[in-house]
Amino acid sequence: VLFSVASTPLQADITPQVSFSAKLSYNRELQPLDTVIFDTVVTNNGDGYNSENGKFTVPVTGTYFLFSTILSGYNTKVETAVIVNDKEVGRMYSGAHDAHGSGSNGVVVNLQSGDNVWIRLLYQGGTHVHGFYTTFSGFLVNERSV
Repeated sequence: VLFSVASTPLQADITPQVSFSAKLSYNRELQPLDTVIFDTVVTNNGDGYNSENGKFTVPVTGTYFLFSTILSGYNTKVETAVIVNDKEVGRMYSGAHDAHGSGSNGVVVNLQSGDNVWIRLLYQGGTHVHGFYTTFSGFLVNERSV
């Protein structure tokens, strides 16, 4: 008895590992249109997040999920936005009376390699952003060609 085995090379569909998460380690007073700089990096797979300027530079073209939580100071309100290349793609409102306020938002966006993403302070009535509870995260959902 003679057996024949045909071999075919397998091609793995591997999506690059791109994810980041950073947090603010201290309370900050910001000015309108300032970038919120999340100074403590928790995860930075793909090395896209820069803790010195607060921006995520997209290393791989694809669809991304971006998420941020902002905690305002006691009895203040803060409005922030998720910015992609100077275009607003999401907004968060944090505010409470006689308490801290927390606002979060998540967006799914198509991004090109080299795009910049950050969180910008918008609201002029409150500029106090509370550390430790304020975070910015994102990850590649799937890679796509241009």
